[in-house]
Amino acid sequence: MIAHIYRSSKDYRLHKKILFSKKEASYPTINVNQSVKRQQIKGFGGAFTESSAHVYYTLNRMNQLLVMKILFSRRGLHYNLGRTTVGSCDFSIAPYDYAREDDLSDFTLVHDRMEIIPFIKEANKVTNLTLLASCWSPLAKYKSNQDKCHGGTLLPEYYDMAAKYLALYVENMKKEGLTISALTVQNEPEATQTWESCLFTPEEEYQYATIVKKYLPECDIYGYDHNRDHLMNWANTLYSLDKDKKVFKGLAYHWYEGYQNDQIKLVKDTYPDRDLIFSEGCLELLNLNREDPTSAIGNYDGAIRYFKNYLLDSNNGATAFFDWNLLLDEKGGPNHVGNYCEALIMKRGKKLRVNSSFYGVYHFAHFIQKDAYNIETTSKENILSTAFLNPDNSIVVELLNEGPEKRIDVIVKDRVFNFSLRTNELATLVV
Repeated sequence: MIAHIYRSSKDYRLHKKILFSKKEASYPTINVNQSVKRQQIKGFGGAFTESSAHVYYTLNRMNQLLVMKILFSRRGLHYNLGRTTVGSCDFSIAPYDYAREDDLSDFTLVHDRMEIIPFIKEANKVTNLTLLASCWSPLAKYKSNQDKCHGGTLLPEYYDMAAKYLALYVENMKKEGLTISALTVQNEPEATQTWESCLFTPEEEYQYATIVKKYLPECDIYGYDHNRDHLMNWANTLYSLDKDKKVFKGLAYHWYEGYQNDQIKLVKDTYPDRDLIFSEGCLELLNLNREDPTSAIGNYDGAIRYFKNYLLDSNNGATAFFDWNLLLDEKGGPNHVGNYCEALIMKRGKKLRVNSSFYGVYHFAHFIQKDAYNIETTSKENILSTAFLNPDNSIVVELLNEGPEKRIDVIVKDRVFNFSLRTNELATLVV
């Protein structure tokens, strides 16, 4: 039996080698048990922010086609998931809404028709996208601070109108030929940000989401949509209120709290019939280097961060992975409040820059097929591992060596594959 291994490190990317199996293991061994199937994977994707769309339409046609190939084709990441924003977010050129009249009679997606919707439709020509929509803030007049930005709360007397606003977004996107399959009613409900934001307690979000669900019974609603560190607290409250499972399909989460991946397992073990999706994460350039944010772009640490988070969250029960902006400019924007971040692909002059972080995602998204099952592995001596059984019966094993260089054996389908892994080397074994 033969297998292919793809390895990436600080010095090389996707180094490919054919491996022949042997009969017996003689090194630290990782076992892959395909008989233990866990969650099914919905897929991988990123966010169609206005910033991404705007940068895309500043590219010449050759580079636009290259972006589509890199992100959505079978030769690239083969993304099948996309996240959209209901109205503006920090990665918008400026704040905007879809309506001004009190009765929402003037609701229109004319703003999104300029660049965002065409960008999504371009991607849909290459892949079959499933779309998740998220709201960063209700209309300012619905909020306690009368401001889309700087936090505030949604006033209870406007819950119904705000829910109707979300429903109109979904209905109008459908008229554009784009189906919104899932929704988070509020991005980062615990954060007062300088950009579009709105605060909710779990109890308030449940009350609001119940109204949204009545307007949008066909949409899967995911609660929370914030960092993993408070995930269990929100799960306990939301699910105690939603005992009959009529409102929430599951919870969405971000990674900006650090490596608290064990929170995913805790929620999954407690509520095994609820879904968990990673809805946003990126490399926050201002957090990496405030004096010169662009100096942090492309560092290999970004590849490790993506790979390790995807690996650990897969082992702990996550079913979908949404990166943040699909594409940004050389500064990590545009961003109307200067909150610059890295994207896997960035514009640099008239060319495209593919960052190291891209390869951290590629190791997962390119090889793991939609509807693959996460399966059981054992890890040895600072080697992190996870594995997937694809619909075509191939097995994908993901490995990260956090210790010194070593040789290991990996047992897949009763065959032994031997190879060495350097420190911080990413590896994908396909059998």
